[in-house]
Amino acid sequence: MLNTFDRYLLRRYISTFLIMFVSTYGLFVVIDGFTNADEYFQGEDSTIENLKTMGEEYLFRASSFFDMTGSILSVVTVIIVLGLLLYQKEIHPLLAAGIPSYRLSRPLLLGALVANLLMVANTELILPKVSLLLESSRGEGLKAGKVMEPVQDYELHINLDGNRMFASDRSIRHARFILTAPTLVEELTTLSAAKAVYYPEVAGKHPSGWRLKKVTPPIDQVKLTKMGQKNIFRLKNSEDIFVATEVSFHQVYSKGGNYLYDTTPELIERVNSPALSQASISRQILFLHNRLARPIQNLVAVMLLIPFVMHKDSRSLITSMAIACGVLVGMLAVQQLANYLASAKIVTPDFAVWIPILMGGGLAAWFSEDILT
Repeated sequence: MLNTFDRYLLRRYISTFLIMFVSTYGLFVVIDGFTNADEYFQGEDSTIENLKTMGEEYLFRASSFFDMTGSILSVVTVIIVLGLLLYQKEIHPLLAAGIPSYRLSRPLLLGALVANLLMVANTELILPKVSLLLESSRGEGLKAGKVMEPVQDYELHINLDGNRMFASDRSIRHARFILTAPTLVEELTTLSAAKAVYYPEVAGKHPSGWRLKKVTPPIDQVKLTKMGQKNIFRLKNSEDIFVATEVSFHQVYSKGGNYLYDTTPELIERVNSPALSQASISRQILFLHNRLARPIQNLVAVMLLIPFVMHKDSRSLITSMAIACGVLVGMLAVQQLANYLASAKIVTPDFAVWIPILMGGGLAAWFSEDILT
C-alpha cells in the first residue's frame, strides 16, 4: 500500500507530467501555428471560423504529439521531481529515518506506469480515429482531396492508382486498377472507374476491398482467371464491381506510412499480410516490437536515472540533473543505433528492442551503489 509520502510523490509526478505536456504542446502550437497560419486563413471563411478550425485540428494533433513525446516526458518528469525533492530538502528527513533512497522509486515507477497506460490508451483508442485528419491538408479537414500516388498489391499484383483521394468517404476519384497477368486476368487489363470506395472486411458477409462505380471495360469483357473470378465480381442488383484486396484506404492515403497510427491488432494483421512489400513489412515489424517494449524501456530508464540525480558524491544539483539528462540522451542514441542495426538486418527486430533495455538494466544495477543514502 502507498503511504502518505508515496501519494504525495505520485500526485507531484502526475501534476508535473501534465504541466510539462501542456507547456511543451502549447509551445509547439504557437510555433507551428504561426509557421502554417497561411494554410488556415487562405479560404473565404471568416477569421472566427478559421480560428475554430485551427483549434479543432490542434486538439486532434495533441494525440499525435502525446504519442511522440510521452515516453521522454515520463522519464524527464522523474528527473524534475527528484530534483525538486533535493532542492527543497524534503528527502533528508526520510534518509535520517533510515528509509532507503530506492524506496522513492515505488511511487515514481507507479507514476511512470500511469503515464504509459495513458500512452497505450491514446495509441489504441484515440490516435487511429484521428489518423486520417492528421494526414489531411491543414485547414481543410477530411473533405479536402489529396493527390494519389500508385500503390501495389504484391499478393494479387494489382496496381491501384487514381487522380485524387478523399478521406471523408474513403474514396478515390477517377480510379484506375491495373490487373497484371496471369494472377487475376489472362492479359493486362486496366479497370477505370469514376469512383472507388473502400469497404473494410465484415466477417461472414464480404472481404475487404474496393467498390468500383461506372467501370470500363465491363466485367463481361474482362478475361478473368479462376482466382480473378473469386476476387473481382459484379455486385448483386448493381453494375458496380467489387475488387477484393487487403490494401486498405489507410495504406493508399498514406502510401504505407499509416501503420504509425494503427492499433496493435491492426499492425499485427498488417505484418502478416502478403499484399505488402517485404521492405514495408520489415519496418512495421520493427515498429511493432518498439511499441510493445516501450513501457519496459521507460521503466528501466527511470531506474537508471535515479542514481544519477541522487548521486551521493555530487555537490551540485544542476550538475546531477544535467548528467542524468545526458544519460537519457545516450539511451535514446543506443535505441536509435539498435533500430538502425535492425533496419540493416544486422540483428533481428525483436533483439534490437531489447538492446537498450538490457544495457539500461545493467547500468542501473551497476550504479545503484552510488545513490545518496
